[in-house]
Amino acid sequence: MSAAPNNIWSSIKRLLVVVDFKEIDNMNQWRESIKFSGLNIHDSKIMGIVESKKERLILGEMSSVVFISEKDYGFIGRLKNEDAQQTFNDRYDALIIVGEIPKKIEKSISKMAFKIDISLNSENSAQTINLQTEETAPKYMLKFVKQTLERIS
Repeated sequence: MSAAPNNIWSSIKRLLVVVDFKEIDNMNQWRESIKFSGLNIHDSKIMGIVESKKERLILGEMSSVVFISEKDYGFIGRLKNEDAQQTFNDRYDALIIVGEIPKKIEKSISKMAFKIDISLNSENSAQTINLQTEETAPKYMLKFVKQTLERIS
């Protein structure tokens, strides 16, 4: 019986993906990508960044997806979005931030602890690993991250 692969990806069980919300189909593609990568979608979360609280409320609830807006933060920086607050309080093994995210949301994420934190296609990121890819489809973007992390042991 062979031992389990000893690489960074194999140590990930719970993943948080933070991505700018474009459309519902894109969120579903991220959900499928997480499943396709071998992770349990129910242990992972996608945080979709929307423009406004109104847009967040219109979108409603989606399994394994939480929506957040920079406008969910009050005057003194307190987050008034319970679903997002719960996500920030949960524990994840890894973080992937895709593209640029608002400073207030970045600050909330910076208070979380991860085994590995990755930025993908970001210009000015404070993450441990910064990756760039030409891919734009979630399936290929996550596959690229997975393959990269599998090479790192």
